[in-house]
Amino acid sequence: MSKPLDLEAFRAAARSRPVQITLILTSTLTPMAFAPLSPSLPLLREHFAGIENIEYLSRILLTVPSAIIALCAPLAGYVIDRFGRRRLLLFSAVLYGLAGGFGPAVDSIYWIIASRAIMGIAVAGVTTASQTLLADYVAGVDRQRFMGIRSAATNFGSVVFNAVGGVLASLDWRAPFLVFLAIFLLLPFMVRYLREPPTDKVLWESDAATGSAPGAPVPYLFIVMIYAQTMAHSIAFFMMPTQLTFLIHDQGGGPLVGGLAISIASLGIALSALVYARLRRWGSPAELFVGSFLCLAAGYWIIAVADSIAILILGAFIAGSGLGLIFPNGTVWLIDRTPQHVRGRVLGGYSTSTFLGHFLSPVVSQTVASVIGLPWTFAAMGAAMALIAAGFFVYSLSERR
Repeated sequence: MSKPLDLEAFRAAARSRPVQITLILTSTLTPMAFAPLSPSLPLLREHFAGIENIEYLSRILLTVPSAIIALCAPLAGYVIDRFGRRRLLLFSAVLYGLAGGFGPAVDSIYWIIASRAIMGIAVAGVTTASQTLLADYVAGVDRQRFMGIRSAATNFGSVVFNAVGGVLASLDWRAPFLVFLAIFLLLPFMVRYLREPPTDKVLWESDAATGSAPGAPVPYLFIVMIYAQTMAHSIAFFMMPTQLTFLIHDQGGGPLVGGLAISIASLGIALSALVYARLRRWGSPAELFVGSFLCLAAGYWIIAVADSIAILILGAFIAGSGLGLIFPNGTVWLIDRTPQHVRGRVLGGYSTSTFLGHFLSPVVSQTVASVIGLPWTFAAMGAAMALIAAGFFVYSLSERR
């Protein structure tokens, strides 16, 4: 079952609907590691109100897996390239469920943070292995379309997980942790349908055309550029689950409203991701980055000046619409330029930049908010995203020349 398929069998498997659905559902495990807990953060802060530095701890609880993922993803990439994708994926999936479901069993913020750290190890393996498998299964225009669908699915998943988390948090702050046990329902399908790809041949002719065939030179400067923008937009993105619920709480909204706001932002991400492949026909990756980062900036500026929860949610939706193009655009661009023989390590580094941004987000935003206030922190982040858009505008002009 775990032996690599030959090339023709692997191509046939790539067209199999069960394989494609299992790959997409596996991709939703990454947002599921974070989204259900976001609506319960204010309640968790109140439960542990006597703990020193609970303002930081309540936010770090959500993001500590990101720091562990950032550390472990390069190692996961090395293991993938050396020993295969499937073994690491299945091991990490089991660890994910065990560590994620540990939260309701304890009443200590520090033990919960420790279990979240172990979960970070699992998410590093799941995320890097599933991304690499997906990159192996599809290529060219199919890859653009499938990455858009994958990004939409992960964020439709965020809509569901945030909504479910909001409902469960209204019952008890511990209840959202039970969502993580759902991975054991998906695990049998991962065992049945996901197979190891052939590694001794060029999987797809279009990979050779884009320079990502085995043996092609590694574009290190380009990879660093993608990593840098990924870390930047990840810091901005994770302000929504870590800070938006507190902004809503300050305006009188409860956990259900907080979960609704983040779900609507995730809906914006999902809807825009669905049209990503179509937009790629009209513009280069750099040009798409210009528009998407400006959209993210505009959304955060609206959040900053919002005088009602309805306007704040509108800003979150607009920001999410920009993020929905940023996510697949960066991933597809990177995969298209990455040779297959280093794909696991490069995508491991991509996961590191993503989740390091997630971990740094509450540290950066809470530090800035303590000086200028939370609304102005969103405005400042919007300005930073506009600067990145300007940088990609210059890059797109150089491409044309």
